[in-house]
Amino acid sequence: MCRYDISSADDFKDLVEGDDALCKEVCNHLMPCGVHRCTLACSSIRHSHEFCHEEVIGKCQAGLHDLEHKCSQDPSTIRCLINVVDTCKDGKHKIDRKCFEPVEAVACKAREPFTFDCSQKHVGTKKCCTDVAKLKCNKICGLPMDCGITDHTCPEQCGTSHDHVRCKKEVVVPIPKCRMSPKHEFKKECTKPLDENLQCKQRVKVVLNRSHCQHEVEKYCHEKDEDVSS
Repeated sequence: MCRYDISSADDFKDLVEGDDALCKEVCNHLMPCGVHRCTLACSSIRHSHEFCHEEVIGKCQAGLHDLEHKCSQDPSTIRCLINVVDTCKDGKHKIDRKCFEPVEAVACKAREPFTFDCSQKHVGTKKCCTDVAKLKCNKICGLPMDCGITDHTCPEQCGTSHDHVRCKKEVVVPIPKCRMSPKHEFKKECTKPLDENLQCKQRVKVVLNRSHCQHEVEKYCHEKDEDVSS
């Protein structure tokens, strides 16, 4: 019991300003835990006895490790950061996790063989705990294109939406309006329609069949001799 009788503001002022100053005796009030007592000076008038701040040792939520905490603090609410070795949620591989982390929340990084649900049934790998419903085959499709040419196969990723109608493979074909024999050739996409009116832009050297001139001249392949100036 404090030996100072404080019943009014004036009593408190006299106590603070007096030569004897404040009470320095230990409070010693029994804390709510029923184990520890208040160690603050009795004169700390505004200090509270609601929570016990004594440092104690308790078990983590998993009951595996010792944790230092305030007496009034529930140790099960403290994240235990000690590393532990466990088995992934699929039960196949060892994983490292923090003690407080649920096994289900830790992604297993181990890779394993996996057959994709694609037309080609390609085989690849996936992370152990990956949701297979979200996986798309990233292999090259490789199915024949509708053009029917043997070595023309689909270059798209198997898991993407695509068809085999438009073959983008480059082919070399004769130019329809070319006047040479054999005809000059040009490159185009395999299934792109051929323009029958396409003119040959190759430069060729010819001797014009004219009585007054037998010199060799250069012209565009598609040009008629009579349209070329000598």
